[in-house]
Amino acid sequence: MSEPSSLWPQQSLPTGEHLRVVRLLIKHLHYFANSLVEDSTAMNELKRSTIPSSQNKIYKFLLENMRHWPLDASFRLILESWLSYIQPWRYTDITNSANRQEGDERTVVDRKWITFIAENLLSYTYLFKLILVRFSRLDLSSPKNAIMFFRVTKIFSQPNLNVLLKEVESSLEENSHNIKWASIARTQFLESEGPGFRYSPLFNGNIKPKVIQYVKSIYIAGNKAQESIDAHQNSSKESSNVIIRWLLSNSLDSEYNNDERKRVPMLLETSTQYMCQIFDIDENSREDIKKSMVQRSFLLNSSGFNQSPMFMQNRLRNMKYQGDPDLKPIQSFEVAFLVRSLYHLASWFNLMYGEKICEWYTKNNLLGGIVRQIFLGPTTIFYYDKSSPGYSPRLSKTLPPRLSLRFWSNYKLLAFMLILYLLLKFLFQWPIILVVFVVLVVWLLYLMFNVLIGRVPSIPNLNNINDISMFN
Repeated sequence: MSEPSSLWPQQSLPTGEHLRVVRLLIKHLHYFANSLVEDSTAMNELKRSTIPSSQNKIYKFLLENMRHWPLDASFRLILESWLSYIQPWRYTDITNSANRQEGDERTVVDRKWITFIAENLLSYTYLFKLILVRFSRLDLSSPKNAIMFFRVTKIFSQPNLNVLLKEVESSLEENSHNIKWASIARTQFLESEGPGFRYSPLFNGNIKPKVIQYVKSIYIAGNKAQESIDAHQNSSKESSNVIIRWLLSNSLDSEYNNDERKRVPMLLETSTQYMCQIFDIDENSREDIKKSMVQRSFLLNSSGFNQSPMFMQNRLRNMKYQGDPDLKPIQSFEVAFLVRSLYHLASWFNLMYGEKICEWYTKNNLLGGIVRQIFLGPTTIFYYDKSSPGYSPRLSKTLPPRLSLRFWSNYKLLAFMLILYLLLKFLFQWPIILVVFVVLVVWLLYLMFNVLIGRVPSIPNLNNINDISMFN
């Protein structure tokens, strides 16, 4: 099978504004062509020839950009131009264009559009295969990628569209008697790809196993997205203070908000339904795919089966640090020398006053409530005992209540404190000592208020902690 040839020389990719203009042009070409009235006037002859005279250029433009576009979210610009071109039925009445919503693509595709489909068969089938290959290389658990994939599957699963595509493709078979659509499609192949081109059908007998494998990969991406959401929610529960949670959050994770992430599993689940509709995979087969994915997930989690590079990469990405929080590798949002300096200072303080900290931490009074908010509570950590050669067993140890100053190395917290200092100095002309004193007083009052309303950590049981003085 030969693929469509690259007829364009290497050029720089078009800009975003260029693609927006192209998409707008495509829409107005459809509006103009679809306003045709059956008579022999010169204007109607122009409308009749508008799409046939430009379809080859549009196809090559879309093909070349899809082949060379980088694997990032900016691909949506070229994607939307393509989706606009292959849906001429959406642009029949320009007077109602303002009332047409972006998601109104579930109408039944009328049979009158089969001529357009036959004239642009490569724009439907071959570009669709290019898109599927592209998405197989992307992380579909990313919200932007999930939305793009959802858009494609939603449009191709429009009622009757796959029926019309199959009819045109079946006309290309040797034993077909439908000469009309075959002649129209082969004319496009000749104009777009030359005389040596051999067409490979989208809906052939060997497609179902490939689609099933593709649907499985979508389920994997959906499970990965759900695991990421659950992990994020669990980490959020660890800190009940909204301000502290924001100050200590990693700025690198702010590309997507929680609502966008929560939509991903639903989008991918719906996309699998659309994929099954496009390729006529029945409900029983889809349920079998789901069951096989559940069994596969159990095998992966229980026995470590299928340690592929991609699987290992996903495991590493989702791995959670379980050692001493103060010894966690320095993050990109932390000041390195402050992390080290504050760790040594906190270690000295814990060594000197560790027993007192534990005594105060378990008091059921105002002092105990304040101490439980300032100091870290008992934490169970895990480590590997490498004292003996050979196998290193995984052991656990419970750290006692202790002082941790690592959060002061956070860039965001330092910037916040600097802005607060400059604001107070500008408004009240306070010296830095007075600013620090006022901040400490307000903070202490806030801690006391939490104790009064009962919003403090509960008193832990420290009987299982042997060494309460230090934990080296």
